[in-house]
Amino acid sequence: MFVANDSIPKLGYLTSMDKFSVACFFMLFLSGCETAVVFWVHYWRGAEDLAVLIDTFACIVYIPLYLAIYAWEGYRSFSKRRLMNNQIHHLTERLKNSSDEVSIDEISAQYETLQDILVR
Repeated sequence: MFVANDSIPKLGYLTSMDKFSVACFFMLFLSGCETAVVFWVHYWRGAEDLAVLIDTFACIVYIPLYLAIYAWEGYRSFSKRRLMNNQIHHLTERLKNSSDEVSIDEISAQYETLQDILVR
């Protein structure tokens, strides 16, 4: 986290990397809660079988959930990148084929994502 904070510029919004980091910290929090529940059930309630069942269930759910979050954020990042590249390609083709000047307002009206990326 410290390395990522030093190498990424400070922005006023969450990037895909930030969202993934928050999701990882949330998963760590859930893991800590699960550990506390298993400890309480095993040592304070004396239900060792229930503690093993909770621990096994958490293990089975935790890994696919983590992979799903990782895949979802990766998919969103790549799809946004592809959209941006397509918009840049269309814009450069339009500028190559056009003899007229194109205003930034006209570009931003057509390419909202590109405008957001350029502004950010």
